[in-house]
Amino acid sequence: MNDDIFIFDESGTILKGIKDKSVKSVTIPSSVTSIGKAAFSWCPNLSSVTIGASVTNIGESAFSYCHSLLSVKIPNNVKIIGKDAFSNCRKMNSVSFENGLKEIGNSAFTNCDNLISIIIPEGVKALKDNVFSGCKKLTSVTIPEGVESIGNETFKNCICLTSIKIPNSMTIIEDGAFEDCTALSSIRIPNYVTRMGNHAFSGCKDLISVFIGNSVKRIGDYAFKGCFNLKEINIPNSVASIGKWAFEGCTNLPKEEDGLRYADTYLVKADNKDLKECFIKKGTRLISKYAFKDCAGLESVFIPDSVTNIETSIFGDCIDISKIEVDKDNPSLDSRNECNAIIDTVTNTLIAGCKKTTIPKDVTCIGDYAFYNCSSLVTINIPDSVTDIGNYAFMGCIRLVRIDNLKSVVHIGEYAFAGCPISRVYLPKATKYEKNSFDKITEVVKSRVFISYSWADEEHNAWVKKFASDLNKRVDVILDKELKGGDSNAAFINEIRDANKVICILTPEYKRKAETGDGVLGREEYPIIKKERANEIKNGIKRSKFIPILRKGELKESRPNELSDLTFINFRNDEDYDKSLKKLLDIFGPSDIWSDDV
Repeated sequence: MNDDIFIFDESGTILKGIKDKSVKSVTIPSSVTSIGKAAFSWCPNLSSVTIGASVTNIGESAFSYCHSLLSVKIPNNVKIIGKDAFSNCRKMNSVSFENGLKEIGNSAFTNCDNLISIIIPEGVKALKDNVFSGCKKLTSVTIPEGVESIGNETFKNCICLTSIKIPNSMTIIEDGAFEDCTALSSIRIPNYVTRMGNHAFSGCKDLISVFIGNSVKRIGDYAFKGCFNLKEINIPNSVASIGKWAFEGCTNLPKEEDGLRYADTYLVKADNKDLKECFIKKGTRLISKYAFKDCAGLESVFIPDSVTNIETSIFGDCIDISKIEVDKDNPSLDSRNECNAIIDTVTNTLIAGCKKTTIPKDVTCIGDYAFYNCSSLVTINIPDSVTDIGNYAFMGCIRLVRIDNLKSVVHIGEYAFAGCPISRVYLPKATKYEKNSFDKITEVVKSRVFISYSWADEEHNAWVKKFASDLNKRVDVILDKELKGGDSNAAFINEIRDANKVICILTPEYKRKAETGDGVLGREEYPIIKKERANEIKNGIKRSKFIPILRKGELKESRPNELSDLTFINFRNDEDYDKSLKKLLDIFGPSDIWSDDV
C-alpha cells in the first residue's frame, strides 16, 4: 500500500489518520510508533489491519466503528491500547494479544458483538471500565494471575458468558462488573477480593451458586439483584456491610417457616405480610436494609446476640411496631433501658426506632433512617446527649408535629425531618443543618435568648442562674454580662440584636437602674433595649422580642416605662415556678403565638 494515503505528524512517527476512508486493508508502516486518536475511526470497509513492529501505543478510538474489521493481532511491542480503540467493531470475531501489553483502556472492545473468546496477556494489571461490555457472543475469558481489578461494567451484558475464573490476585470487583451476564451460572470470588461493587452481578438470572472469599468487607447495593435462580451463597465473617437491595428478587434463596429469607448468615427479607412477632434466627450476623419493609403489621422484633451489623431503615413502613428487643448478651448492639430501639453499643448511635421508642440519655447520635417512614410516631424527646441527627432520620413521620430540645444538637442531616408537619423549629445558633433538613412548611428559627437582669443579693443571683439553666434546656441562653463583671457597649449591642428574644427579669432594682442609668445595666445594656423597643413600635412590630417576667415587687414599681405595654409572666411565687416556666417555654413552641393572655 502506498504510504501517501496516511496522515502523519511532523516527526513521521505518529499516524494521525488516513485520507481514504473507503480503504479495505492497511499495514501500519514500520516508522510508526503510535496510532493517533480516531486515526481509522469510521472506516466502514476496513476488514484487515496489520500493526507494525514499532507501534507501542494504539490511541483513543483508533479503530472504533470499523464495522467490517474481522480480527486483529496485537504484537508484543504494543504497550497501551487506548480508550474505545476498537469499540463498536461489530463483526470482529477474534483478538489476540502478545505478552508485551500493559494496559487496555476503558471501553476498548465494547460492543464487539461477534467476539467469542479473549485471553488477557500476563502484563495487564487491571481490566478497566466497560472493556468488553456488550460483547454479546463472548463465551470464554481467560484472566491471568497478576490482574488485580475488574472495572465498572467490564463485562456488562455479555449474555453468552457462562463461566469465568477470577484469579487469586484479584482485589476489587467494581460496580456492574458482570451485570446482566444472564448465562453465568456460578462464580467464585477469591480470598484477596475486599470489595464487590454495586450491581456487580445484578441481572445474572441463571446464577445458581456463589462462593465469596474471606476478605470481602462489603457487598454493594443491588449486587445480586434479579438473580432469580440463586440458591447457594456464603457470607464470610469478613463481610461487615451489605448494600441496599443486594439480594432483591433472589426468590430461590432459603426461606424459613416464618417467611424470613436468608443468604447464609444474612437476613435478606421478611416475605410475610402477616408477620406480627419476629424472632430472628440465632446465628444471623447481618440484617439488610428495608428487611421488614413489607411487614406493615409487624408489632415486635427480637434481635439475637449473633447480629453484629444492621443496615439502615430495616423497619421502614412498619407503622405498628412497638417493641424492639436486643439480646442482652449481644456485644455489638443493645436496647438499653427497655428503650424499644436498636443502639450501637460502641458509638451510642440509635440505629432503628419505633413509635414507642424512648431515646436513652447516653445516646449521642440518631442514625440515618432511624425513624424513616415511622408514620405512627407522634412525639419524641431528644435528650441533651444527642449532638447529631442523621440523614433521613425522621423523614416521612407524618404525625410528628413537634420536636423539642434540640439544644445540644450541632448537626442535622439531609432530609432529616422532611415530610414532618412541623410548623416551626428552634435551633441553637451554632447548629448546622442542610437546606433540605426540614419540610418546606417548617420555619427554622435559630433561637438565642438574652437574659437581662439587675445584679442584686446572692439569693436573687442564684435564682437567675437556676432560671437560665432551666430555660437553657429548650433554647440557647446568653446571660447578662454583669455575671462576668460587665462588657463593652458593642458586645451588648450585638448580643441583644442577635437574640430572637430578650427576657427582662423585673424587680424594683431593675427599674431603678434602667431609669437612672446606674451600673452596667443602666449605662450600657438598657439604653440598647430602649432603642430596640422604640424601633419595634416605630415599625409596627406586633410580636416584640422582649418578654418581661416579674420576679419581685409590684408591677408598677418593677417595670420600666419602655416595657409597660408588653404582657408579662408572673414568677414571684416559687410554688408556681414550674407552671410559669411552662407558660414561658410554650412561647418557644411550634406556633410561637403572642397574645394578651400569655
